Amino acid sequence: MHSGRGFARTRFRNHCRPSSASPDQSYRNRGRITKQGSALLSCAMPFREHPPVFVSYTHDSEYHCRRVEDFASFLAGKGIEPIIDVWANVRRKDWYAWMLTGLEVSSHVIVIASEGYRRMGDGTGPADRNRGGQWEAALLRDFLQGDRPGWTAKILPVILPGQHIDGIPRFLQPYAADHYVVTEFTEAGAEQLLRAITEQPGHVPPPLGQRPHLPPRSGPGAQPELR
Repeated sequence: MHSGRGFARTRFRNHCRPSSASPDQSYRNRGRITKQGSALLSCAMPFREHPPVFVSYTHDSEYHCRRVEDFASFLAGKGIEPIIDVWANVRRKDWYAWMLTGLEVSSHVIVIASEGYRRMGDGTGPADRNRGGQWEAALLRDFLQGDRPGWTAKILPVILPGQHIDGIPRFLQPYAADHYVVTEFTEAGAEQLLRAITEQPGHVPPPLGQRPHLPPRSGPGAQPELR
């Protein structure tokens, strides 16, 4: 395993535990609220100062690969640890095992939209090209089938400059689910993606106030005038 720009060695997984907090309180704790039977569960990713993200893309062209590497360098400069093949290509390795481990240990999986990824992701591309991309897309489809809520939140489709929403494969729901447009490799140009990865919401709801007491306007206890 490449020890320079590889991926974090400690595995982190979602942990679901019964929560005594209200849904509003759990939201403010950045937990994800789900229902399991009658029990309210709070599923929160452990906080990581430098979250590892797996970068999944297809080798459409040399230019596209360079742009993806530039994007990964931008993420690294913002304290996010990219898990990307070009920085792990030092020692001979089992790339399937590398890929599977990277997908599991990452806090998020970034899928780079492109024509090649859409074709491989949806199974319409040639079987003898982008075999690594085919494996990654197949694994992501399988993970989604096994845990759709968890992996829908974990997979972040990203549209780099010059790409289009049509480069997102159908199984990632380009129109029905969120995607992230990066207009330039700056904080402003990638703000929504950076907020998603680092779990820093742009808008935080205020604390809930007291419920108002509204007596009836007619009948027993009526108080016609409300001030």
